[in-house]
Amino acid sequence: MIYPTRVYRWRAVLSIDCDNRLESVTDLGCPSTPKYYNSNDYQGRCVKRGVEGCYGVPPTTVTEYCYDGDQIIADYNSSGVLLRKYVYGPGIDEPICMIDVQNGNKLYYYHYDGLSRLVR
Repeated sequence: MIYPTRVYRWRAVLSIDCDNRLESVTDLGCPSTPKYYNSNDYQGRCVKRGVEGCYGVPPTTVTEYCYDGDQIIADYNSSGVLLRKYVYGPGIDEPICMIDVQNGNKLYYYHYDGLSRLVR
């Protein structure tokens, strides 16, 4: 049985930097501001990410990241209010849990399969 599918076309311009990292995505239907942007530090880590509105509307979501070495340990909004904290295990890429400060310090634990892959 064949089911009909719809194809939606979204025309956008992707902007990348000299290290081939995404800087911004601009919707051609609203070319005045980028819909999505990244800011990276000198080590190539994403330190700021934002999603902007259209036609001069201020950013709806801006997240700034705080690192300890190569690991993100906290997320802040544009006003400097702590949003989330992250707890890591002994390895470089072993997150144990995320603490959602904005939601009453609710804990979210990461779960792994037998091959140490993160599962949902």
